[in-house]
Amino acid sequence: MTKKLKLTAVSSGSNLVLDMVVPEFSFAGRKNPIATSPITRIISSRFASLAKGNTDPKALSKLYLRANKEMVIRFGLNKKVKISKNLSGDEVPTLEEIPINWNDPKDLYSVSYLSVLAGFSQLASSHKQGSTVSVGDVNSIIEVFAKDASDGVF
Repeated sequence: MTKKLKLTAVSSGSNLVLDMVVPEFSFAGRKNPIATSPITRIISSRFASLAKGNTDPKALSKLYLRANKEMVIRFGLNKKVKISKNLSGDEVPTLEEIPINWNDPKDLYSVSYLSVLAGFSQLASSHKQGSTVSVGDVNSIIEVFAKDASDGVF
């Protein structure tokens, strides 16, 4: 079964919020761009909660990695990673470290990532406020996940 992708234009007056926190070390030697997505918005929310009141750069860096890896695990984006029984943070990649190949529809990382994004779209469609899905509907779903993820309890 093939489903056509319908793109929604985002107007300049839109209330859609997609943000991300990317430490400088994430750019060292990087060849591919880092995609901003609902997942990065959720990571930002979790990081903001963890980092609240903390100004130590080393601690903030560790908290960023924690928030990032928590969301990679929560959304199942680490499927190709072999994880031992005693999970350590070193075994889980950050979102930026996942080698997503947007040009290969069979790539497991790409399939996982796009499935999560499609899930946000489907939820927005199921809970739309009007007769068609709007950017506001998508943003509302993302915000629900971002608020829920902020406390780390799922």
